[in-house]
Amino acid sequence: MVVVVCVYVPLGLLLVAAKLAAPDQHASALIEPHFDPADSLTRGSLWVAGLAGWVWAAAACLVGVLRARGRPSRAASARLLAGAGLLTLLMLADDLFQLHKPVFPDATGLPSIVLLAAYGLAVAAWVWSNRAAIADTDAGVLLVAFAFFALWILVKVGPGVPGRTSVAAGAKLCGIAGWAAYLTLTCWMVRSAAPPRSHTG
Repeated sequence: MVVVVCVYVPLGLLLVAAKLAAPDQHASALIEPHFDPADSLTRGSLWVAGLAGWVWAAAACLVGVLRARGRPSRAASARLLAGAGLLTLLMLADDLFQLHKPVFPDATGLPSIVLLAAYGLAVAAWVWSNRAAIADTDAGVLLVAFAFFALWILVKVGPGVPGRTSVAAGAKLCGIAGWAAYLTLTCWMVRSAAPPRSHTG
């Protein structure tokens, strides 16, 4: 709970400040991948912040895997972090090159939700294959992150959402922040000498 508060209170203030700095819907399309100071200093800022979050998460995975190397008791954590690292790099590439929109729809003629669903299945497979290791982590932070990602997708595909672009951008950034926080915590657990929590009964 402390981690969730420490992550989301400052982030919430940042999102409010970004919205106030870009009050109209056009200027608040902060997920667009470019800066144009002549247009708005905030334009593209949440996209860049999201990229930074993905990079942070990938770095946490790498550090955790390296720390777990040669420690059989941490093999499950290493597998969890290795899989999470691959997912993170995939999401980083998607954001960096705008794969789910417009690259994928333009190349295939299929809607972006198809690729997003594929990403969702990959995440579900990761969760299922690492469910025991996840249970030994601070899974509440992960659940909050997934809730924000789910909100992002619902807003993207749902019609008639007021301030749709701003809500989607904010929800996605909150999801990225939670994901990075979860992986950082998991990396720290690998560093710790304490054994994983046991689950009995």
